[in-house]
Amino acid sequence: MRKHNLQWSELGEKCTKWYVDKIRPAVMKNTVIKGLKDTSGKVLTEPEAIQNHARKYYKALFSNEETDPEIQEEILESTLKNMKTLQISKADQKLLEDPIGESEIKNALKQLKNGKAPGPDGITTEFYKKFPDIVKNSCYRSLTGS
Repeated sequence: MRKHNLQWSELGEKCTKWYVDKIRPAVMKNTVIKGLKDTSGKVLTEPEAIQNHARKYYKALFSNEETDPEIQEEILESTLKNMKTLQISKADQKLLEDPIGESEIKNALKQLKNGKAPGPDGITTEFYKKFPDIVKNSCYRSLTGS
């Protein structure tokens, strides 16, 4: 475990292969499928029934069977139509493209929840709130890349 902590502090919050390999056993221990609904809506709870249903589902999903071009076209048109309606307004676009101002950073620092550490360094939000003039310049440079 000591090696884990050392590498964690060296690697920060990056989701590296090493980190995933370390946490996978703990995650897998808590990942048990207790039930699945089949196509008729019936809930399968027996492990063998769940396994058979999953096998059939993925076999059909990854089969070489031809898909209906008309259905594909319907799905594509529906997706494109929804994409056109999900665009942001010009005002919001301008707001997002404008440079970040120092007052915006100061306001964001005020809104941070207490008892949290927003970065891997462990510095709490209380510090950021107590000394906004000290940290706002670092935050500004970090956010703008300057």
